[in-house]
Amino acid sequence: MLHIPQHPFSDDERSMLSSMPSSDALKWIADRRCEIMKHLGELDLIHNLCIPINRLPDDVLRELFQCVQGLSSRHSWITVALVCRRWRGVAMTSPTLWNRLDFGDDLQLVRHCIERSANARLDIHIPNKFLDRVQDSAAVLLDVLLPHAHRIRRFNADLHTGQIFQTIFDNFSMPNLECLLLKRPWAQFYPAIVPMDIRWKLTSLTLTCVSTDWNPPAFANLQELSLTALHDGIYHNPTMDTFLDVLEFCRNLRILHLRNAGPDIESLSAYPKPTRIVTLPLLELLTFDGVPINCSHLLDHVALPLSVRLDISIYWVGNANFEGDYVPIVSGLLSRHRPWLFDTESVNRIDVDLTLLLGQGVFNFRVLNPQGSIVFSVDLLYSDFRFEGPTAEKPGLLRHLLRDLAFMFSTCPVRALILKFPTDPVGEDDWRLILRSMPHLERLDVWLDKAATDALLMVLNAGCASGDEGNAPLPACVGIKDLHYHDDPFSSEDLLVSYLARRAAVGHRLRRLDVRLSVYLSSISDLTERLRSLVDELCLR
Repeated sequence: MLHIPQHPFSDDERSMLSSMPSSDALKWIADRRCEIMKHLGELDLIHNLCIPINRLPDDVLRELFQCVQGLSSRHSWITVALVCRRWRGVAMTSPTLWNRLDFGDDLQLVRHCIERSANARLDIHIPNKFLDRVQDSAAVLLDVLLPHAHRIRRFNADLHTGQIFQTIFDNFSMPNLECLLLKRPWAQFYPAIVPMDIRWKLTSLTLTCVSTDWNPPAFANLQELSLTALHDGIYHNPTMDTFLDVLEFCRNLRILHLRNAGPDIESLSAYPKPTRIVTLPLLELLTFDGVPINCSHLLDHVALPLSVRLDISIYWVGNANFEGDYVPIVSGLLSRHRPWLFDTESVNRIDVDLTLLLGQGVFNFRVLNPQGSIVFSVDLLYSDFRFEGPTAEKPGLLRHLLRDLAFMFSTCPVRALILKFPTDPVGEDDWRLILRSMPHLERLDVWLDKAATDALLMVLNAGCASGDEGNAPLPACVGIKDLHYHDDPFSSEDLLVSYLARRAAVGHRLRRLDVRLSVYLSSISDLTERLRSLVDELCLR
């Protein structure tokens, strides 16, 4: 039978309690209960100390909370304050957890965060919804932020009225400002010029649809500069001299983003010669998105370190003269202005990405360098959402591009050539020039029309046999290991079979053949048998 004790006292304690007055007995029991709870608390403390994170002192917890704040966009103190009583106490006494002021929240919460943040540096975000929701928002900003302007470290504002700009930068000194991000809607075309205060300690500046007075000394501490949509004639773009003056002060610049931004294009033609060169010794990343003449002039006037990473997008809107504009600029960007791009010693450290929009066509040119080699890829895609009107065809686009760039391929190990041009006249002479410049070619991936495909197969056939000078053996013709191509409905399969047979005859079997067959082909099974005996791996789709 299970015995359930009536009380947790010993016989001596029961005897003592029975002899006591009731009031004394109740007091003794209450004291004993407090003593037991104290011992239980000590046992819990010992148990909790066995958990590693509970052994950490408060200062270390604050550092961890600071890391959590860096991973979340807003209110990291909510995350940590709900874990336990101790964490809540640490969070409430950690000013750096409360230094993010988002004016998209209730103003009472903003004021509470200011109070909790004590003397910590402040990160300010002013979204458009605050300006739309709060009447007389400029006066509210002055009332809330002006007493703490000296604490502002980061200022991020989506502002769309000139009054707000004027209110902030006329009244806020912000001597400890390190990061400034200002953005306005694209649809607002009136000038918005933010004066640069030389007292700021800016290390990062991002302006979107906003310009500045281009005071060079104010840029001296910048490590990151991002300018977007400073359209010529709409925003206050600097002259080339002024822009280069700014860059000369940016000796610590590591990241430079320019999207439709940079020097005033009208000042380029009158810019004096010889060319002025500005060196950016610490630059790690240069991102450029704009028309080719701006990019060409920018790279003409900036000396970049060998370790820099380039991310360049070039485009035309409307009718562009391909032969007159594009070829010199591409070859200039990739060779004459920057010959080290195709240096075998530095190729492992360079990424280049060029994009052109041709009417509705999107032309992508990429030079990548995985595992010490280069993959040269050209795509011509079509997107109906870019522009209105008929597609702007560019006859000879691929041929001009490849012939212009072929001379530089011989100086670097191009391992793969990927061409996707549904219609473009590439002849035998073009293919011969291209393949001669790529002796290390291992993969050839093409999606071309019948004429271009047949011309390629003719050159591959001729390149597998010795003969006169015009048909001299080409290393690429026998060195290609993977061949991928789209079979045009009217392409000659005999040319392909002949090429593979010639390779096999000289001891160079193809490792993989990937052909996207046409639905119009007859006797596919017969073709499959002919190809299977000539390649190690056959893929017909």
